[in-house]
Formats: sequence, C-alpha cells, structure tokens
Amino acid sequence: MKKYTLCLLEAVDYKTAQRWLDDMARKGWELERCNRIFAAFRRVEDRPVRHFADLAAGWEDREDYLQLCADAGWERVSKVNGMDLFRALPGREVTPIQSDKGMEGRRYFRKKLVVEGVLLIVLFLVLAFLVPWLVSLRTDWRMQLLTSTGAQLTGLAVVLFALHLLWTLVHSLGLAVRYGRDREAPRSALPLCRARVALYWVSWLLYLLGQVLFPLFGLLFTQGVSVGMDTPTDAQWSVVEEAPVPTLERLGGENGDTFVLSLHKTQSFLVEGWDYAQCAGADALWCERYTCVSADAARQLVRAVQDAKAERGQNGYGVLTFSPQELPGADESWTARAETFVLLRRGTEVAFAGWRTGEETPPITRGETWERLLEALEWEETP
Repeated sequence: MKKYTLCLLEAVDYKTAQRWLDDMARKGWELERCNRIFAAFRRVEDRPVRHFADLAAGWEDREDYLQLCADAGWERVSKVNGMDLFRALPGREVTPIQSDKGMEGRRYFRKKLVVEGVLLIVLFLVLAFLVPWLVSLRTDWRMQLLTSTGAQLTGLAVVLFALHLLWTLVHSLGLAVRYGRDREAPRSALPLCRARVALYWVSWLLYLLGQVLFPLFGLLFTQGVSVGMDTPTDAQWSVVEEAPVPTLERLGGENGDTFVLSLHKTQSFLVEGWDYAQCAGADALWCERYTCVSADAARQLVRAVQDAKAERGQNGYGVLTFSPQELPGADESWTARAETFVLLRRGTEVAFAGWRTGEETPPITRGETWERLLEALEWEETP
C-alpha cells in the first residue's frame, strides 16, 4: 500500500523534514521517493522504519559522503531542495552520520543561513528596484493591469513572490536567532514551512498562467476580427455588427471602402469590453467600450485611458489630451482635439471614441452623430 503527501520543504528546514519523516516512520510508512512538491511512502509492517535527512553534500565530496552513509546503513532515496533524504537499509544496523551536534550546527549556519540569507537580501533588493523600472517602461501598465487577465495574474504573481522572499528572509533571521541561542540546527512548525514554500510555487504558477497560457488562450479562442489592407468579408462584418461599437456607417458615413478593420474582445477579472478600429478611404474611426465590475473600477479605468492616450501615440491618431466637458448621456465626459474624440463614463461603463473624416473632421459630439454614437454604444441619452 502506498501513500502520497506533500513535501514542500527546503534545506533550511531539514530538521523539520527529519521530524516529519520520523512521524511517518512511527506510523509504519517508509519513504519511497520524493520531489520538490510530493512524496510517496510505502507501508512497511515487518521491520522498523527509520529515516535520515541531511544537508546535501557538495559535488567535490559527494561520492565519499554517499559511501559513508551506505557503510552506516543508509540508502539515499532522493535529493530535493538542497536536502539528501535517506532510509535505513533492510536488515542493517544503522549508525548516526551527524553525531557531533555542534559541528552539524556550525555547518548548517555557514552553509544555509549565512549564504542563503545574503542571497535573499540581494534578490529582494534587486526585485524592489527592477519591478518599478520595468513598469516604468510600459506607459500603459495601468491600462493593462485593469483590462488584461494575463497582466493581473502576472502582477499577483510578482506580489506573492515578493511576499515569499520577505517571509523567507524573516524565517531565516528567526532560525539564525534560535541557532545563536541553542547552538544547533532548529526545527520549525511543519504547516508554516509548507505554506511558505507553497507560496513560491503558487507565484510561479500564476506567472506561467499570466505570461503564457492566458495570452495563448486569447490568441486562439477570443472572438474578434483583424483585417489589414484587404476587404472585410460578410462574416467579419457580422461579428462587428453584433458588438456594441459604432462603425462609420452607423455614424452616417460609408463602410464600403474599408481596408482596415480590427475588433478584439478585452476581458479581465475587473473589465470586459471591445477595442475597435476601422479605416475606409480617408475616413477612420476608433472606439473602446468597457463594462467594469464597479463604478470605482470604471473611474480607475478612465484615469488609465487618459494616461495611456496622453503618454504615447497609437493606432494612427497620435497623442490625445482630454479636457472635461459636460455631455448628455454620460455621468462624466471629456473631449480632445476639437471634440473629435470623447471619453465617457456612465455608471460602470466606459467608452472612448474618435474619428477622422477627410480634411475637416466635424465634432463627434453634435446633433445626429452624437445620438447615433450613443445608440451604437447601447447607451440612452439621459444618464
């Protein structure tokens, strides 16, 4: 009979691992194999079960160390997270490998606490400076964090990884204090040790989801249209017509000369919406329409859109600076470039729209054009 359980222990807690293995041995379970996350045990009833956990030996003296353990009656099962895990050979009398607790404690202090403590401090400082610098390179990071599931998962992964580093640093300092008091490698609470290591693996899992799986899923399965320098098909136009976004035709223009058509769905834990762009001859139209989980999220999204449009030119319309202007049909509204671009918030909904028509583009906020825009956004005129 076999039993599978979590391992999730590191070399800095190898004495905790020893106590865990001793508890399993008293219940008649012998370690069969172990990796960074899981351990497998087998039931043994015809002989006593004994285990031994030690810091992994360096490469230069590894063969001699393993031979010493074998001569003492120990068989190495696994090397995991800087630890060597052994079980007693059947029918052999075993002798302790680490008989000098003072020497064992000094080895533990030098090899794990000092070296890894310094590395943790350096890594934490690098992360503290590197993350803000990388964020500053993306002028639209706030927009991405609100509208992209992948960005949200990645951000959460970075936060959890930083918490893991901070927790590990505090844990190591606590172990160092206890070693200074007792002069031997200390033990810790098994659930806390596992929770700290689990935080590390969860952070990397979220990072993988955010940077690889969700972008790949969006690329393969998210509904949308993308046409460049070609004539859209009827099927592509049908997708556009079902989306709550304006087209040039809906605003009183013509769709017939369209050679660029882009419609992509945006979805995250906070925001769901559409990003639309259309070019037809000398005319062009851009629209982003979002539904947020709350009015506060919508206000945050408005600020993110303003920052993104003001900091970098994109999608052919360049940099936009919005000014407040009261418009019917919205709780808050802003305009840019002689009212040819608008930014609107109504409750939990946010919309950005703008156009270019020939040499003189009329305001998008006037008369029938404005009514058609609100209708295309599926907004009533009176908020």
